[in-house]
Amino acid sequence: LLSFLVSCGGRGEGLFGESGTDSKAFADANDAPVVGFFANGELGPVGARIPSGDARIPTHLHGFTATCGVLLDTGGDEE
Repeated sequence: LLSFLVSCGGRGEGLFGESGTDSKAFADANDAPVVGFFANGELGPVGARIPSGDARIPTHLHGFTATCGVLLDTGGDEE
């Protein structure tokens, strides 16, 4: 079990007034150790739109975002 967190460099003490806000909140939400880093934004679409036909979803640079994930061992106990 491992948690992974990538926060925008604009987050943290400058935004929340104290350091470690994102990592503390994520660590409180699960029992896994948290690893990660700061980045300068996130590339991705706006909203959950599914295009019809050959239409393309425009990609944007987002700021002040945090992306997280949890890796789980789903393998059964081997005896």
